[in-house]
Amino acid sequence: MRILAEQIDRVLQIQKNYNNYSLEERKTAPEFIERGQLVEESIVNFYNNFLNKYNEQFVFKGLWNVAGSNGKFKYFSKVPWTRIFVPDFSESATKGFYITNLFSFDGSCMYLSLNQASFESMNFIKLEPEVIMERVNWAREISKNYLDTSALEEEINLSVSKGDKAYQYQKTNIYSKKLKINEIPDDEDIEKNLLNFIQSLEAMYSELSRGKVFSNHYEISEELINENYEFVSGSGQGFLKYEERNAVDKHGMLKAKEYFKNLGWDVKDVSKEYGGGRDLDCKKDGVEKVVEVKSTTTKNPSSVSLTKNEVNKSKEDPTKSVLLIVSGIEWVDRANLKLEGGDVKEIYPWTIDDEKLQAEKYKYIL
Repeated sequence: MRILAEQIDRVLQIQKNYNNYSLEERKTAPEFIERGQLVEESIVNFYNNFLNKYNEQFVFKGLWNVAGSNGKFKYFSKVPWTRIFVPDFSESATKGFYITNLFSFDGSCMYLSLNQASFESMNFIKLEPEVIMERVNWAREISKNYLDTSALEEEINLSVSKGDKAYQYQKTNIYSKKLKINEIPDDEDIEKNLLNFIQSLEAMYSELSRGKVFSNHYEISEELINENYEFVSGSGQGFLKYEERNAVDKHGMLKAKEYFKNLGWDVKDVSKEYGGGRDLDCKKDGVEKVVEVKSTTTKNPSSVSLTKNEVNKSKEDPTKSVLLIVSGIEWVDRANLKLEGGDVKEIYPWTIDDEKLQAEKYKYIL
C-alpha cells in the first residue's frame, strides 16, 4: 500500500511552495489548507488505524494517541508535524518523549523521528544544551537494544535558520529515519520502522514509570506556569518576566542553602532532577530533611504555588518534609537581575492539609 507514502509526498511537495506565498496569502491558499488536512487529519487517521491494528503487541495497550500541527492561529509553521505518544508520559509536544513526523522546510525529506520536548513549557523556553544531551544519551542507550542504529540518523536537517523554533527540534532528535521526497517507501516498510520506534519508546516510558529522573528545569517551568510569573502585590512592578522569576528562585535557593549549612546540615541541591518534587536533601546526625524552597519578592505571602510532584513528595513522608519560604527578597539592580535579602521561614514537619490546597488548574481526560 502507498496511502501514507502518498500523503507524505504531497506534504513535501507543498513545502516546496512555502515561499511562493505571503503570510496573508497562506491563510487562504488551498495548498496550505490541504497541508493542514493532511498532517492534522489524514496522517493522524492512518496512524490511529495502525495503532489499533497492532494494539495487542504494545505494552501500553489502548493508551497511544496521535496529534498533528499545521501551525497555530492560521500561522502556517515552516515545519508541520504529526506525533505519536502516550499522554501519561507526554501530555503535550513540550513535555516528554514521543515519535514524530518532521517535514523539512525545503520539502526535500521527512524524518520519522524518535524525539522529545524541545522546550520547557508552552512559553517555548529552550532547554539548555547539557539537559538535552543528558536526555538524548539516556534515550539512545535504551534504543540501541531495539533499533538497528546503523540505518538511522543521529542528526537531522530541517533546512531552517537558528532563529526558527523548528531549529530546536533538530537538537532533541534521538534517532530518525530519513524519507526523501519521491522516494518514500511503501506503507508496510514505514510501519516496520514505526513498530521498532514504539518498542524503543515503550522501554523509555517503562523506565520513567519506575522513577527514572534526570536533570531538567521541569519543576521551575511548571511553577512559572502555575504562578503566572508571580504578581508583586502593592509594588506597582506587575508580573515578573521569566528571567526575573528565575533570578528570584536562584537567590532564594542560595539563602536556603546558607540557612541549613549555618545550622550544621549537609546540603545537596536536587532542584534540577526531572519530576523530583523537592529542592534540597539535608542530613545531620542521622536525621534527613526533604526541603521544598519557595522564593518571592512579596513580604509575608499568604500562599504559595505547588506542583503535583511537590505535593506528592511531601505526602510520602511528612516527618522528613520541610517547606522553606524565602520572602521579601529585594531588587538591587533589576535590569541586571541583582537581588539581596530575604526572610527565611521553615515549616517543619510539613504535613500538607488537603483543605488548604486550592486547585488553580485541572486536566480533563477525553
